[in-house]
Amino acid sequence: MLDVFCTVYLLRRKGDKLPTQVVRQFPYRGELRYQLRVIGKSPPWNVMKATLIGQDGARYVVPVLDKARIVKVQRDGILITGTEVIPTTLGIKNIKADYFRQSWYCIPEARPFDDQSAAGDWRSDDAEQWAERYLKQSEE
Repeated sequence: MLDVFCTVYLLRRKGDKLPTQVVRQFPYRGELRYQLRVIGKSPPWNVMKATLIGQDGARYVVPVLDKARIVKVQRDGILITGTEVIPTTLGIKNIKADYFRQSWYCIPEARPFDDQSAAGDWRSDDAEQWAERYLKQSEE
């Protein structure tokens, strides 16, 4: 399971690729959760889902990404593809939804803190060293 605060850019709308300038206009922020949805008979048969949860911890910021796969991990972000599930009607027995191909580009960020005095408590020595290396690379 992956659980990290991210800025997420949706690369498609109703399955169609969006132009880069449109993608950049609409960043979504929240807690990215990449987790197991269905356990298969062996790891290749497992089904994963990706969700972006708001800061309140109770609502989805964007529709759920089912059958999610991490396709590429780069220095500045993670590319996840899957099937976007958009519920259309809710019922007791039947939940109807529209399904579209979707890709997310996720950029991990430092988690925002409500109480700034707690901001330093979460950092380990390793995290501080990583941040220093990252800042040096950014300056070059």
